[in-house]
Amino acid sequence: MLRNHTCEHFPFLGISEHFHLGDAVLRCRTTFYTALTRLLLIDLGEDEDEFELFMMPLTTTFENLTQLFNSNFKQDKAKCMLIGLSRDLRGIAFALNTKASYTMLFNWLSQRLNFEVSSPNGILLFREASKMISTYGNQIQTLGNISKDQVYPLKLKGISICFCALKAALCGNYVSFGVFQLYGDSHFDNALQAFLKMLLSVCHNDLLSFRKLSLSYYSLLECLTQDHMKFVSNLEPHVVIYVLTSLSEGLNALGELHLRMFVHEY
Repeated sequence: MLRNHTCEHFPFLGISEHFHLGDAVLRCRTTFYTALTRLLLIDLGEDEDEFELFMMPLTTTFENLTQLFNSNFKQDKAKCMLIGLSRDLRGIAFALNTKASYTMLFNWLSQRLNFEVSSPNGILLFREASKMISTYGNQIQTLGNISKDQVYPLKLKGISICFCALKAALCGNYVSFGVFQLYGDSHFDNALQAFLKMLLSVCHNDLLSFRKLSLSYYSLLECLTQDHMKFVSNLEPHVVIYVLTSLSEGLNALGELHLRMFVHEY
């Protein structure tokens, strides 16, 4: 089972003609690969060859995606494959709870990120994350009016994920951010500017209405105020007002929540 987790053996891992992007089975893939990876870890130790064999079906999926993008492909099918693969990798990463095992995954991925031998992996990884965040931040500005029932899945969910990714990158303690300024690399500044664009596109009501968005925003803001005060101190006045307002409304909402809990108890 650890070497044959393909759509031939597990049909829900495949993409059929009637497959939809919102299909709940996509979410099950993360749970499936978390469980499967935990089984692998029982006897894995530091056996990199065994890990490579386990990852072989996903390697094949990567190759199929590459061929698909280089040809006339069906957009929905490509999206489903990419989302499914991302959820598979998320499940695997979630289960890897040791430095040795996670390093195996990082080394497996690094070949596809084209790391140079002399380049620090942390900096290159941040640059890739910055490109992703900046691209999404720019694309989100092109969205027109969105109905209230679609604003979270089409816009706010992606913004929340970008906030989480940026927070992890800034607080991971694996990048010396002074290197970017020293060598004139704009990826650090681009990521922060994309954060501001996305933040200002969200109204305060939405910021407090969706729990995952609130948690990702306030966690990222805490990280910025602790380690990147130079960036915070140079914000435009209207941005500072937005941030202070979000803090004030967040504290008021927290107070109301505690009050409701207190009234409910008594």
